[in-house]
Amino acid sequence: MTSLSFPLLTYASAASSGSKGIIVGDSILGGNPILQSFTFPALIMADKLLVENNNSLTQAVFPALVTIGYDGVNIEANPVLINQDFPLLMTVGNDYVIQNNALLTTLTQPSLTIITGGGIIISDNPSLLNVSISSLLSSPDEVTINNNVVLTTITINIALNVTIGGTYDFFGNALTQVSVDDILN
Repeated sequence: MTSLSFPLLTYASAASSGSKGIIVGDSILGGNPILQSFTFPALIMADKLLVENNNSLTQAVFPALVTIGYDGVNIEANPVLINQDFPLLMTVGNDYVIQNNALLTTLTQPSLTIITGGGIIISDNPSLLNVSISSLLSSPDEVTINNNVVLTTITINIALNVTIGGTYDFFGNALTQVSVDDILN
């Protein structure tokens, strides 16, 4: 299977299952060594978004997704993933994790406003150049953006009205002086 599409799915949950939501990877679809793309064009809400260990996956695009429920987002160990796009994602119920995606260069979450039960972890993405999470208002845990060795720019809302329950940890990146100054201001 090289592609997967669910054009009419708007909500993903399995009330009695231990695996709720959209899981593309080891948990349900078994690591998908040849899956190149998938699309959920009408999906608005899911309890979980887990995309991991897909050796041929280049794109993870959810154009209508607004809410990920209590299990959060985990996009991990997809070695040729170049694009992950959730332009309308506003709320995540647990951790927002993007890590170990070797070819991912840009991470933009223009609408992400609230993380209700976790933090942000963006780590070990060796080609990641830019991170933008400019609308974030609340996260009860820390924001960790580390070991992205070519990352030069982080744009994140760190205004006085933003509530972060933990700390901001930005290390092991290649941040420019302008980016550091913007974070500190």
